[in-house]
Amino acid sequence: ISGWLNGQTKMIEADNAMLVCAFLRISPWWLMFGKDKSGLEEELPTFAEQAVAIRNPDEEAVFDVLDVVAVCGPGRINPDYPEIIRSIVMPITEAYNLIGTRNTQGQIKIITAGNDSMVPTIKPSDILFVDTSVTQYSGEAVYILVHGGELICKRLSLLGKDLIVSSDNKFYGSWNWKDKPDDTQIVGKVIRALPMDFKVFAK
Repeated sequence: ISGWLNGQTKMIEADNAMLVCAFLRISPWWLMFGKDKSGLEEELPTFAEQAVAIRNPDEEAVFDVLDVVAVCGPGRINPDYPEIIRSIVMPITEAYNLIGTRNTQGQIKIITAGNDSMVPTIKPSDILFVDTSVTQYSGEAVYILVHGGELICKRLSLLGKDLIVSSDNKFYGSWNWKDKPDDTQIVGKVIRALPMDFKVFAK
């Protein structure tokens, strides 16, 4: 923009010109002619509104963030129908590189981990990307379970013919899936964990 204003750049692309207008809240007519078009009274879009307007949904992956916590420990009661508190949008290429999917069907949800029973694999407050289409055991992995009316994060693995529910933190015990309460079920499989290891230097 500086080069264009100083005469070093002769042309500015249309998309960039519109972003400049939106950011400065000026009319495109001022950009072209140095003044507003006579009688132009319409309110100009904000920069954020303009950015949304030129987004291409076909080139984006959307991941909904749920208002729930999966406790890596005793468990935590969450709402039966958790709200989507926000969505994370990223380019498809980045979604494939980071998450391994563009999440076309919206089955990958984002939740927060709590407690320390999955340490060091998962730490409290880590961000978990969960495939909610997985509701059955599909090999050893970390799963999200509804257990006794609470949402928990545990590792499931086969030991002989028994399915064992365990914690990566050895201070927590394990239990046999066949001893579970009737309402215990798998509601998702953790496919990625984003560490939130903040370094606190001052309060």
